[in-house]
Amino acid sequence: MARLVGGIGCSHAPSIAHAYDKGLQRDPMWAPLFDAFVPAKSWLDKVKPDLMICIYNDHMNRFFFDAYPTFALGVGDHHPMADEGWGRRNYPDLAGDSEFGWHVARSLVADEFDPTVCHEITIDHGILSILPLLWATPWPAPILPLAVNVIQHPLPTAQRCYKLGQALRRAIESYPKDLRVVVMGTGGLSHQLHGPRFGFLNPEWDNRFLDLIESDPEQLARYSHHEYMEWGGAESVEMIMWLGMRGALDRAVRRIHRAYYAPMLTGYGLLVLETLAALYDMQHDPALLDKMTYTSPTSNHRVGLSFIHPRSVDDLVRRREMVKTWMDTTCGMFGRSPDFMNINVASYAAAAAEFGRKDERFADNIRDYYVHIRENDRALTHTLINPQVDRSKPVEKQDKDLAAKIVKETDAGIVIRGARMVATLAAYSNDLVVMPSTYINNTKEAEPYAIGFSVPVASRGLRFICRPSVMHQSAASPMDHPLASWLDETDSMVIFDDVLVPWEGVFIHRDVEMCNGLYNRTGVMPQVMHQFSTKNLAKAEFMMGLAFSIAKSTNVDQHLHVQGMLAEMIQYAEFVRACLRASEADAKPNADGIYYPAAMPLWTVRLMFPKMFIRMCEIIQILGAGGLVAVPSYAELDGPMRQDVETYFQSANADSHARIKLFRLAFDAAVSSFSGRQQLYERYYSGDPVRLSSTLFQIYDKAPYADRISRLLDDLEARQDPGNAGPAFKPKSIN
Repeated sequence: MARLVGGIGCSHAPSIAHAYDKGLQRDPMWAPLFDAFVPAKSWLDKVKPDLMICIYNDHMNRFFFDAYPTFALGVGDHHPMADEGWGRRNYPDLAGDSEFGWHVARSLVADEFDPTVCHEITIDHGILSILPLLWATPWPAPILPLAVNVIQHPLPTAQRCYKLGQALRRAIESYPKDLRVVVMGTGGLSHQLHGPRFGFLNPEWDNRFLDLIESDPEQLARYSHHEYMEWGGAESVEMIMWLGMRGALDRAVRRIHRAYYAPMLTGYGLLVLETLAALYDMQHDPALLDKMTYTSPTSNHRVGLSFIHPRSVDDLVRRREMVKTWMDTTCGMFGRSPDFMNINVASYAAAAAEFGRKDERFADNIRDYYVHIRENDRALTHTLINPQVDRSKPVEKQDKDLAAKIVKETDAGIVIRGARMVATLAAYSNDLVVMPSTYINNTKEAEPYAIGFSVPVASRGLRFICRPSVMHQSAASPMDHPLASWLDETDSMVIFDDVLVPWEGVFIHRDVEMCNGLYNRTGVMPQVMHQFSTKNLAKAEFMMGLAFSIAKSTNVDQHLHVQGMLAEMIQYAEFVRACLRASEADAKPNADGIYYPAAMPLWTVRLMFPKMFIRMCEIIQILGAGGLVAVPSYAELDGPMRQDVETYFQSANADSHARIKLFRLAFDAAVSSFSGRQQLYERYYSGDPVRLSSTLFQIYDKAPYADRISRLLDDLEARQDPGNAGPAFKPKSIN
């Protein structure tokens, strides 16, 4: 399956091409602009896309006022360059991908977009003023040009362009071949080239736009053409093409690079955003292939190792090492990375017979769905619990009926209305899985709530309401909040507005008995606990390393009480590691030969780690002390007071640059709103800790230990020796 690895937003202008071709890269006026493209080029060199979709506008070279389509797609295998009046530039023509182009065209039409399909489309500075700054020739990959009308009225709205990007995403993900795709949206920021406001620039609006295109593109999509032109000048309506790029990406993205420069008549902006695909790319790294993947038993293709049904202890260890690789990459702070649900659904499929107790088709459905997500590497979010309305009453007796439930059955499937929470990773995901969590009363009235199913997140009537980002939008640099700007998973409420779930996506249908005790009967929890205990190990190791680094930077690690706190950090990491290894050492196969890790060591991590993580944050706070409060923005290193910053923010073992980076990371990990969300997540992500403690008490085999106490007391009573001056108890008989 093709996958989107990231997006680039950038301004285009013929002056960029002219300056570049004239060799003005080091000219004082142009150098800041060309230097800004170096990190973007480095990122492209790293991700190595197989194809780039370029959203741009044609400047009367392919289309004219007598025939200017709203959207036009170039599906040819060859895209010639236009001569825009100053001669053809000395670059090779661009390659296309006709097969992919026709797939996108068909997908867009099916998605209610109607692009003009062009067998040949000439490329002008809308693409070519940018491309040489990003790619060395010969061009390393084909492009798919998608022209948008921002010249001839009526223009498409900003909202329409944003939805076009979302449709592009669906087209990319439905392409069966394994392609890595980057989407680029171009167009100048503030500028006006005619009339009374000729030369108009608005850097404040341009930077506000760059903030919102990253963090809140829906707000930009709501603005009218008039608002864009009022704030940015008549030609700045080109900004809506950036929304085509942004609509294709995940709701939450990682900012790789951002730059802004306004030397003359146009505000030049550059933004590079990365999607969740960075983790998936690790599965395609030849050096990591055996560590991250295994051979599918059905397709014989390589698939993610998190989908494996472990058939030995070695398989459990291999899976844990794969999970640990992803978790180390994300510092253990990306709790709902795709491997979590991969292991979850794989475990459901391993117990498919349980789903088919009353109707075999539900067993078939969960097996088929597992194979589908394994072979297509789908990213999943899930939701387990009902909205918090009246927690004193069961869901079917609440006065406000807001929880998701079945409202109708049809030949096509079940219709769901209501809400569920909390869908973490929804902004990144392909599919939503709904499963039971809390106890459901075994009554007729409760049956509509007894459900389990999966649907694509793009399903009609399915909506997500996300919490605000924990990334501070006013941050002067992404390095001010290096974790939040990279790893905000975006939690959300799920709204089902009469969503049709096809029967093949249904796993549980009005079956209260199936819902209650599902996880114990299917054996899902030990496999899932094995995954998140691995996450906890990576998190503990990260926090431990952070504590070591902070303490060393100011030599505070010379004090005994500090060494005691650092020893605590070591204990937490080694405790989790020991529990993981114990769960693997005591793993046992089920009747089908699938190995399950021992549950009790993992239950211990499940209930202990939330307290441990809060203490880890406290230790970081104590070690950093006032230095965490006073650490400046990373941007100050290049600000007007940089000399003072270089002088006064040094420490014993770190210059100001290293110390500010380290303390900004520590602040984000242990003090910020990102850290607060992490602490709350650890407390509740695997269930209510009070109920979990009760469950552990109920399922734990207490009898051997209680019997031992009884035997000990009986034995002591029998061996009393009150009449002698010797020991109080007679020696125990060896017989």
